[in-house]
Amino acid sequence: MKQTFNPRWLFFFSLTLGLGCADKSPFRVDPPVNAQGISAALVSQNCDLEQDLEQQSSFVQDTLLTLQITNQSPSAATFDSEKVRLAWSKQTSGPDLRHQIGTIKAGDHTRVQLHFTLKGPDAACNNQTTLTLNDAISLDGKPVVLAPIKFQLTAMADP
Repeated sequence: MKQTFNPRWLFFFSLTLGLGCADKSPFRVDPPVNAQGISAALVSQNCDLEQDLEQQSSFVQDTLLTLQITNQSPSAATFDSEKVRLAWSKQTSGPDLRHQIGTIKAGDHTRVQLHFTLKGPDAACNNQTTLTLNDAISLDGKPVVLAPIKFQLTAMADP
């Protein structure tokens, strides 16, 4: 019996391969961090790098992060973006743009966009970076201590 190539198999193989990668992100990130029923996960990022017009040996790194916060505790949680920090190389920066304070109801989740502008000769979109939530989330007025989220930025926007 002669075997022939069937293009339908190629289609199904390609579809299976594509679906398997559909939820993959093009940047490396730690798994979600959890404490007291609160979970925080970095779900997307975008990084752009430009030459600093004021200092030729320096760069300006524009970073946009999306953080998903899930509240599985029995109480409402409060998020304060002013307490979030992004650390890279030997520098630390708070988010710029607007200050966000919000409530996440028990059993609910929300996504928060955080924008950071980092400057310096070692600014780059491929830096190993750490997002710390230092008391940014609280339950019943008490800070939730969450581990830092480490990730590797990419210059490519997430899908």
